[in-house]
Amino acid sequence: MSIIVRDWTEFSDEVELYKRSFDGNPKVLFNEINSKEDINSKDYPVRYKIKIADEIFDKGGRLTQEDIEGIKSNLYEFGVAIVKAIDGDNYKRFGMREEDIDALIKMFREYAEETKTREMRMFCQD
Repeated sequence: MSIIVRDWTEFSDEVELYKRSFDGNPKVLFNEINSKEDINSKDYPVRYKIKIADEIFDKGGRLTQEDIEGIKSNLYEFGVAIVKAIDGDNYKRFGMREEDIDALIKMFREYAEETKTREMRMFCQD
């Protein structure tokens, strides 16, 4: 039998990297997260904006810094929602398991990589 050790302490540092793109109040955002559904609602905008950026690029359009900052802002919101779930084991109150949090963190990191790719595309447009 293997024991899975989860170290989520560094995750909030990863999320903080995107804070400067967010123009709202982080404390208000943190307090708005009160359920699994609230967390899931923060996932969709990230996926949507990445998809839109791809469509712009694929159709020969130009990505702007504003496009990238929008993705980063939504990524920050999604990350804060995950941090709220981790904080004080709220995920249990939200009806989630540790594996659910692991999956969300993995998804956040994948989105972060995709965001970096879109940002590189933006700089290579010229």
